[in-house]
Amino acid sequence: PVSPFVPLFLGFLQRYKPDAKLGTYYSLVLPYPLIFLVVWLLMLLAWYLVGLPIGPGIYPRLS
Repeated sequence: PVSPFVPLFLGFLQRYKPDAKLGTYYSLVLPYPLIFLVVWLLMLLAWYLVGLPIGPGIYPRLS
């Protein structure tokens, strides 16, 4: 696990669900990054389609 809080989270999770393991943690946490991925991709696509600049004087399309 990358996060140092995984053991802490598993400890709290096992308090209410004693048979919880690392797979239970991943199955509970996985929807959040997937939702963030979809939302950010939609926001980036909207930003590109509107034609807003990426930075000062820098546009996403070649002219």
